[in-house]
Amino acid sequence: MEFHHAVIIWYYLSSMYIAIDLGKSSTRVASTLDLVEIHKISKFSTDENLETEKKLISDAIYEVSDGNTVEAIALGIPGVVDKENRKFIKCANYPVLNGLGFLALLPETLKGLKIVVENDAALGALGEAYFGSGKDYTVVSYLTLSSGVGGARVKKLEKGYDLINAEPGHQVICEKDEVSDKSGLVGTLESFC
Repeated sequence: MEFHHAVIIWYYLSSMYIAIDLGKSSTRVASTLDLVEIHKISKFSTDENLETEKKLISDAIYEVSDGNTVEAIALGIPGVVDKENRKFIKCANYPVLNGLGFLALLPETLKGLKIVVENDAALGALGEAYFGSGKDYTVVSYLTLSSGVGGARVKKLEKGYDLINAEPGHQVICEKDEVSDKSGLVGTLESFC
């Protein structure tokens, strides 16, 4: 995920903001002062142990914020989230998060902040729609091929946007196939890729 993709969420705020991209093999933490330009990025190998990963994220936030006060955090995960109940539903690449609250990855000192959690491909789609190749279009469809297959559709509205996170990688395209993807489904676009 390009980290400027997550900043659209805070177009009305100003100060130090953090974007976190939790990937299967690596985690990236970035900061921005103006919600346009990246201030600093820290990248490290994703640790399977939740407490270790939480410590690595905490250290990276401290590093990229340069001691400035953090106003808000955007967290992109490869999975499905329940925004209303602020929980991770299914994170195939990091299953230890399944069923936990959004605050499970963040240090205690930041738990009072505004936190936005979204599927990583959905954040990528928003970024491309507003800052990238789709900035001149009203409707943008986005597909990403990485450790998995993700995608989303963005329709820009007069005020805001309509976002559909379709999880295209988990769509079954061949019922007779025996290869499974990380979620355990067989015959999906992701398993073929």
